[in-house]
Amino acid sequence: MPRIALILAFLFVFAAPAPAADEAPSRLPLPEGIEHTHDWYGLYMHGTKSGWAHVWTREVGQGEGSQLLAALDVHIRVKAMGQEVAMTLSERVLFDARPPYAMRSARWRQADTASVLDIRSEVRGGRVVAVIDEAGTTRTIDREAVDYTFEDYWSAQTWIQQAPRKGASLRVRAFDSSEVEYDVDIYTVAGTREVVAGGVPVTLYD
Repeated sequence: MPRIALILAFLFVFAAPAPAADEAPSRLPLPEGIEHTHDWYGLYMHGTKSGWAHVWTREVGQGEGSQLLAALDVHIRVKAMGQEVAMTLSERVLFDARPPYAMRSARWRQADTASVLDIRSEVRGGRVVAVIDEAGTTRTIDREAVDYTFEDYWSAQTWIQQAPRKGASLRVRAFDSSEVEYDVDIYTVAGTREVVAGGVPVTLYD
């Protein structure tokens, strides 16, 4: 499983029966006047809190050159074989802020006490080119780019706003900046819960 998927496994449930292999991913249109997110999650392993994740978006720049930034920050601290291990992960993906909201670049950075992995990807000329720095060495990956946009990234948010029922499933195109690979993410509603947060009823999706 790609590194980013391992982290997102803390955050979402992907528990649907596998859809047909030829089923195309969905791309839901962006709602007008989207509200950029700042979502915080606690990360738990074996019932013990081991870190946190911050998923956020915002617009950067102004005018025709403005871009949409999708970001992920993760801090993890666990004990392995009697030793404490700390790890930080960060992802930054930039998209055009105007239709068709194409992805332009991405950066993945993973660091622990022993190593740093830094991957910078850029889309140009129908290719995605990544420069990977790891353990003092540098290498390049050059692959065919896929039509991946901010609408793909935001589709899960749009879908949740539509109040999907238990068992509903969504397939969306994704870009794994830690592996420089395009993929399809599957979101499934395993159940819902009604809670009150700050005196306001809130529906939580599992």
